[in-house]
Amino acid sequence: MTYPLQQRLVLGILVFIPLIALSDTGSYAANVRLQSTIETTSVSGFKGTTQVLKTDGANQALYAISSSERRDVPCNIEVSTEDLNQRDARSTAKRSWCGKPATSRPLLAGYSDNGLNETRVFISGLRVCMNRADKRIKGFQLAGKHIDDNGRVSPIEFKPYSYVRGGGGSRIPPVISTPENPATARPNCDAGNWKRWATCSRPDQVATGLVVHVGAGNLPRAITGIALRCQIVSFSRL
Repeated sequence: MTYPLQQRLVLGILVFIPLIALSDTGSYAANVRLQSTIETTSVSGFKGTTQVLKTDGANQALYAISSSERRDVPCNIEVSTEDLNQRDARSTAKRSWCGKPATSRPLLAGYSDNGLNETRVFISGLRVCMNRADKRIKGFQLAGKHIDDNGRVSPIEFKPYSYVRGGGGSRIPPVISTPENPATARPNCDAGNWKRWATCSRPDQVATGLVVHVGAGNLPRAITGIALRCQIVSFSRL
């Protein structure tokens, strides 16, 4: 499989994010499909001009999200998806409001086949961290669901982030990432400014795309909020 962003993770900012493991080709035991109805969640962050971001895969769901910046403005975002039945069928899609190439390292959070010792794990929830001025996204954390060998969808146990203040006013990065809830944040993420979760409302839904909210003004334009596009996973006899 291809996961082009994994080599760019930087220790010291990300406390722990598992790399997406290379997988053997092949199909999963139970064949499932996405129902056509799409439900959009509430926004984590703030509303702005909207743009749908999704890949072209007809039966694919999100497993990773990445963003990057130009001039301290979060203006580029990328998603990675996997087919619900074929673990070697993966796609990416991205959108930029940077005007010129992004100059920051990417922020990346994603589910790993080996991080949970589980395959077929997809995003079903997301929340963002804003800067102190409350205008720019500086981090995000994921919640997910697992599809088992019988085609059943179940939530991954939630384990919240935490942060610790050090002596002399210093502090470690304001997020702890776990395999269950991958998270990433820049140093200027305000640890007390994590916004409400955007979560697929049904227990049998996973996220298949994003609705990205962008602020007004000249390029680069800041990404200010994210909502999920969710679809129901159902068992298929085909």
